Amino acid sequence: MIYKIDSQKLADNLEFDKRDVILILEAFIEDSKVNLINMHQAITSKDTKSIKSLAHAIKGSASNLLLQDIITITLQIEKSAINTEENIYKHEYLKLKNLLDGFYYE
Repeated sequence: MIYKIDSQKLADNLEFDKRDVILILEAFIEDSKVNLINMHQAITSKDTKSIKSLAHAIKGSASNLLLQDIITITLQIEKSAINTEENIYKHEYLKLKNLLDGFYYE
């Protein structure tokens, strides 16, 4: 799945300089990839507390960048981890991974 971000439009919405937004997006991508690796490990070990925490971290960063698709998915992961709904958080994790794997900006 491709998830394209218009960095100029995002910069305008956030009232930031485009260069700063690009730096923030790069940091977001890097941090999210680490959190996804850790989330996969937590899912494998059924550590719902860590799943929720990692989803929350990604959601918080995505919220700062107005990335609604990522916010929606991570919120579902959090809720399903709280309710120990393994099928849901596994499914949503895969959606999140696919979205972040296709993440790019221009």
